[in-house]
Amino acid sequence: MKKISNLLLTETKWLILSLVLTFFSALIIFGRSIFSEYVDLHIHDTYLVISALFFTLPLFFLINFLIYFIRTLKYRFSNSIINLILLLSGLLLILFISLLIHTIPPQFQTGWTVYPPLSGLKENSPSLFDQARIIISGIALIIQVFISVILLYTTYRWWKARQ
Repeated sequence: MKKISNLLLTETKWLILSLVLTFFSALIIFGRSIFSEYVDLHIHDTYLVISALFFTLPLFFLINFLIYFIRTLKYRFSNSIINLILLLSGLLLILFISLLIHTIPPQFQTGWTVYPPLSGLKENSPSLFDQARIIISGIALIIQVFISVILLYTTYRWWKARQ
């Protein structure tokens, strides 16, 4: 019983450490706007307002995933609690990356109408915003596949360590 309580206390300390690292990382990246309900992003002449929760939660799961992946490698996949936290944080990170892609504002998904409308021009190429969304979606997909491979490898090594 004492060993389990010590393990839980240790993992709680590591989770608090990743929460503190997330706080300071968000403070460095977004500045004081992270304390408000919404984060203001200025991209060239575009002003986006997005909930701060959509940025801090994936950042927390990313930092947590990195910390626990290093700890899993250190303990050689033998500690079940560390492996479970790694798997859970990896799955939630994949979920939140997917949610971030779907929260891209509609003007980045369908393009903008420029006034006066330039409908007289025949342009079949995708707009700059469509290309940016394709690039961001591709990068997010590569990150998700990489995390999935790490999770599959962790599950395999954990299963081999238990036998």
